[in-house]
Amino acid sequence: MASANEIPTGASTTPTASTTTAFDAASKLYSAWEKLLDDPSWKPSMIGAVGSDYQDEVICVNDEKLQKLRREWGEGPYKSVVDTLVERKEYDFDGTLACDLWNYKEGRKAILGECIDYLLDQVKQLTIIRHRKSRRLG
Repeated sequence: MASANEIPTGASTTPTASTTTAFDAASKLYSAWEKLLDDPSWKPSMIGAVGSDYQDEVICVNDEKLQKLRREWGEGPYKSVVDTLVERKEYDFDGTLACDLWNYKEGRKAILGECIDYLLDQVKQLTIIRHRKSRRLG
């Protein structure tokens, strides 16, 4: 999360390039965009009106650097960078690790109550195990 995904390259982006050349080009592109994404002075976003009383910051897809990426490398790398920007905005990324807890049974993000219930169940299980071990030793 919050870093550029592997940038799609290969036959779709460089049809005449050899595998080594394509890999080198993709590595350079990936490194350049990682640096740009971490640069606090580059913020391709703008304030957009969502409602009469509410404004939200949205990704400006007309940003010069994003448009250049789209023209030169195609839709795959462009989408990867935009998705990264959206994730960073969603998680208020400031360089610290942010993660989601997932409810795999229902295929969605877990809500706070589910997270607390899970943690309490884990504490109960560990307490039971500890008591069993102490009885054996005692």
